[in-house]
This record gives sequence, C-alpha cells and structure tokens, in this order.
Amino acid sequence: DITRKIKKLSTEQRKTAAFVTGHGEKTPGEGPLQAIFGSMAETLEVRTADLSKPLPADIDALWILGPNKQFPPAEIERLKDWAASGRSLGILLDRRWVDFRAFFSGKADTGLETLLSAWGLDQREGFVVDAQAEKIQVEQQSGMFVMMNVLEYPYLPVATDFQKNHPAPRG
Repeated sequence: DITRKIKKLSTEQRKTAAFVTGHGEKTPGEGPLQAIFGSMAETLEVRTADLSKPLPADIDALWILGPNKQFPPAEIERLKDWAASGRSLGILLDRRWVDFRAFFSGKADTGLETLLSAWGLDQREGFVVDAQAEKIQVEQQSGMFVMMNVLEYPYLPVATDFQKNHPAPRG
C-alpha cells in the first residue's frame, strides 16, 4: 500500500489502462471488482474502450475481462493491430459459460480463441477449482416443502492471497 502511494507521488504522468466493453466483459466499478479498480485508479487512469471504434492513442494497456459474446472480425483485426504496436494487452478468457441457477455450462465462443491460438496460446479444457470454495444456496423441493441447502461450490474461486512480488497485483 505504501509502495503504491509513493509511486503515485513520484510519477509525473499517469499511464492509462482501458477495459474493453461491448461483449459482456467485466468493467470498472462493476460489483465485486470495484475494490480492484479503485486500487488501480490510485496509480493509473482507468477507462473503458470500444473496439468498434479506433482506439485512442493515449491508452498504454488494453484489457479484456471475461467476454461472453462473439467479437466481430473487424474488432479482432483491431486487437491484432494493437498487439503488433507493442503495447500491453491482457486477456482473461473463460472457456465455458455457466448458468449457476441451472447448474449447467456450455462452451464459450468469443472468436478470441483463434487469435490466441495463432499467437501460440492454447487454452486448456476444464474449470479452475478453489479449495477455499465459495458457499452457495441450493433450493430443493420435497413434496410441498422447499428447503435451502448451503453447499461449498469450488468453481467460484475466492481470491484472498496474492503473490506480492508478481507484476500483476503490484500496481
């Protein structure tokens, strides 16, 4: 925390991190990510970006956080151009979409899979399982009674301990 504050005071020009929107991505200020984006905003300019338009030249890093809709070919080309420019690109991609109410999942297809594969990045099948396991409520009908059961559900990771020396959480 002190390092972040010193960096804030000693940096002449703040870098800009933009988060892509328009495909169901997580965006700054959304739900449980508010604290992370708030912390980032102390040292970075945080904004959103729309790939259907040319990207502003003052963006230093572009992030895509969990899209759930298809990227049109023109936007994939814009991402290729961005990566070719040498600027930072971060992509957090889900392999599957999940309907927690129905306990059902299906393969997610965003169009980014082919792009990543062309860059030599292949995704593994499967789920991330967290031993801490978030608890969820499951409704069960038994005759005319409805019971709520609380179960540990290991497919909802709980991030509580970050590697402080890793570049991602350092800020």
